[in-house]
Amino acid sequence: MFLGPDQTPRVGDLLRGLAVSSGNDAAVAAATLLSGSVDAFTRRMNAEMQRLGIENLEFVEPSGYDGRSRITARDFAAFIKLYLELHPQSPAELHSLREFTYPRKENLKPGNGSNPITQHNRNSLLQTYPGVDGVKTGYLHESGFNIALTAERDGMRLILVLLGAYGETPGAGIRSRDRDARALLDYGFATYTTLRVGYPAPETVRVWKGRTSAILPRGPDQVWVTVRRGEEGKLRGELSQRKFVTAPVAPGATLGTVLVHAGDRLVYQGALLAPDGVERGPW
Repeated sequence: MFLGPDQTPRVGDLLRGLAVSSGNDAAVAAATLLSGSVDAFTRRMNAEMQRLGIENLEFVEPSGYDGRSRITARDFAAFIKLYLELHPQSPAELHSLREFTYPRKENLKPGNGSNPITQHNRNSLLQTYPGVDGVKTGYLHESGFNIALTAERDGMRLILVLLGAYGETPGAGIRSRDRDARALLDYGFATYTTLRVGYPAPETVRVWKGRTSAILPRGPDQVWVTVRRGEEGKLRGELSQRKFVTAPVAPGATLGTVLVHAGDRLVYQGALLAPDGVERGPW
């Protein structure tokens, strides 16, 4: 992103420099800002992957440029899913931006006469495939041209990770990557659909030996499932819940399960929770 001396980038600039410009300098600056050093941040990255239960993402440094880092398509897709759930605003605010200009006037200290540089997003599918709004392209000599894509249509979001596209020239490699990505997205949108499913209303649970004698569990506000097209008529929502419990009942205690089946196949499972706690009653 062309970071340099006598500049004052904001955190938002670093994020856009990462997302749009693929700035290795932005990665180093962000890592240093957050953890004090590249090595300390790398240890933090790897610890976070372990905490999230993503076993096959292992980083040597924060930019991803070192060929000793390791990923798999499945685990990187799992990471993207978690990332989008935690930061649903990120496609609109970062990854779907077509270009990024830096440094701007407000980034320059007195005496720095650097000119602004505009870079375009390397994800060309943002402009050519309806619904694409992220996430990241990449290239390494060891692994070829890579892309992690997300696209949304009619309330259904797909995540795609494609690794190892090659070509006789860089342009040919990018075209090969994009062609395969379009084919996979076409297949996903043509084959699957996402829709909201209802389920029976929860029943009151009897509470023995509590200050309150009954409690009404609370289920998910909305249940969305993704199934193959043609299976919509096979969907059914069900409840499995406890009839009685003994106090004390902790707030958020699990009192049952919401189940959605597509025919004989379980496609969703959520919890029925106690909205409030119930203390043990007096003698």
